[in-house]
Amino acid sequence: MVESPAVKPTGPCRLCGVQASLRCSRCKDEYYCCKEHITSDWKRHKRLCVPAEGVDARPIMLDAILFPADASRPRMIKIPCEVRRDAEPVYPAVAIQHHLDRGEWFDVGRKPTPFVRPFMIGGGAVINLPGPGYNLDIHYDDCFSINGSPFNLCVQALTRGMAPHGWAGNIIGVRHEKPLQYSVRYYNASMQEDLPRFVDFFMQYGTDSYKYDPEAAHKWGGRMKELEY
Repeated sequence: MVESPAVKPTGPCRLCGVQASLRCSRCKDEYYCCKEHITSDWKRHKRLCVPAEGVDARPIMLDAILFPADASRPRMIKIPCEVRRDAEPVYPAVAIQHHLDRGEWFDVGRKPTPFVRPFMIGGGAVINLPGPGYNLDIHYDDCFSINGSPFNLCVQALTRGMAPHGWAGNIIGVRHEKPLQYSVRYYNASMQEDLPRFVDFFMQYGTDSYKYDPEAAHKWGGRMKELEY
């Protein structure tokens, strides 16, 4: 009996979509139709490329916006991030996840201990539009109202004291990759492009007018020619 030759796995080329058999030799997640497309996509792909074998996380640094509790102006910070592979992903296409180390900006000595959680601010995600897209998250202490965290002077300054919600403690703003409901991956934030959306959120959150706005992508953009990590 003659054995059938092994079928080489194929998938759509990351750049042009044609069926391809070349794969990234390290992660084996992405398909490409030619070596030129592998090279062209490396700038984007390198921050998601984790070896297929093994579970060791890979450290990177990401740009974020800090809204400090003790100052009136936001500033850019670098957040340590680990790129990890989910051993049992629900959706294989988003098996690579980013885990932020936010401990430097939250006082773990407070009681109750800060519970730092992400909150998607709503709108701006490019879900139904072509091209790369992102949304925005804030990361904040969900226990700030009961652990004595200082009032956030930065939010008050940016909103001229009109923020309807009394934020306290440090707040970190990041860009979040789509598909939002499945993926935990982040991009470098931009002070110039993202700050207006954060301020708009702080002005609306806590009012009857605040809601998740799927059409905000048309107002704020949310698409760039090339999203970089």
